[in-house]
Amino acid sequence: IFTPFIKTFLIVLSGIWKLNNLKITIYFRTADSYNAAAFVNLGNCCFIKGDTEKAKELYQVALDNDASCVEALYNTGLCNKKLGLFEDALEDFFKLHSIVRNHSEVVYQLANLYEVMGDMDQAIEWYLQLLGLTPTDPVILQKMGAIFDNEGDKQQAYQYHFDSYR
Repeated sequence: IFTPFIKTFLIVLSGIWKLNNLKITIYFRTADSYNAAAFVNLGNCCFIKGDTEKAKELYQVALDNDASCVEALYNTGLCNKKLGLFEDALEDFFKLHSIVRNHSEVVYQLANLYEVMGDMDQAIEWYLQLLGLTPTDPVILQKMGAIFDNEGDKQQAYQYHFDSYR
């Protein structure tokens, strides 16, 4: 017997979620209303469908049920980022960073948000922290090279680009 949580996930996995929106809703209504994972799962389904607002609401419900649900907090940050609510996304990722220190995905999101917002000093600071966690990541090294190149520091840009090709 599959729980509503598993059924929804299987519908998405099978690629027929477009045809079964009604089934997803029915399965969800039979789920435990205090199960944060079920709300996160349905939020993921909505996010895949492109309904970012609804996904954000569902992640918020998951957080209301279980404040320690880091997946819901991370996904809320991603929704805010996609919706262009960068300050809210920063707040979400800072909360998450205080819970799971030095998690590379969270540090990346913080750095990327600052980069998108145009605060290159903060972006560089967070990318440097990320390089402390993943020192040989060529994508991050290239990003640092591009940032320093745009800032006019050709020597730093060259060094980061060179390191990314090692």
